[in-house]
Amino acid sequence: MNFKYWSGVISSAPIFAYLGAEGDLDYEMPVIGFLTDNAYQFKALLVYIEHRYYGESVPFGSREEALRNTSIRGYFNSAQALADYAEVLIYIKK
Repeated sequence: MNFKYWSGVISSAPIFAYLGAEGDLDYEMPVIGFLTDNAYQFKALLVYIEHRYYGESVPFGSREEALRNTSIRGYFNSAQALADYAEVLIYIKK
C-alpha cells in the first residue's frame, strides 16, 4: 500500500487497486504508471494486490506443491482471484 497521496477516509478519497496478473508483482511495478500518475490528482490510496500462486503470495507451500494437490488446485482460478481481491479491498475499507 502507498499512502503518499491519500487524503484519508474522512475525505472519501478513492482507492486505486492494481490487481496482479500471472507474475511476480515486483516485476510489474515499473508498468503501473497509470495508477501512480493519477494518485496525486485524486488523492488516492494505492493498493497493489498480488495474485495467489504468483510471486510471494503462494499458499500451501510452494507453487509446484500446491498445484500437485488436486484439492488445493481448485483455488487456482480467476473466480478465486477475484474473491481474494474483493476480500482485501473490503478489509482495507474497514
